[in-house]
Amino acid sequence: MESKKEFKLVDSDYLPTDAKNLLFGMLNGKMGFHNLQMMRSLECSDGSLGECEQGLEELKSTKDEIDTLLREATAQGLKVQLKGNIEICVQG
Repeated sequence: MESKKEFKLVDSDYLPTDAKNLLFGMLNGKMGFHNLQMMRSLECSDGSLGECEQGLEELKSTKDEIDTLLREATAQGLKVQLKGNIEICVQG
């Protein structure tokens, strides 16, 4: 059985500080997931952390870019619009 469904997670205007809180909450959750995966890899396997470390580095880079963008929006007194969907594919 295969199915695909898309969900709207966010579609609204925010103050930069609120957008930062929302986005960083999601990013921090995903970073925590990668950290947990890394700990499990160290405990249960050969200690190969390549994919997890790469994922963490990409998330940190994304977080830095978002932070810069939102700081600029704050400095200019602007609001930001966030739009985001997630697509879930169930494969059998």
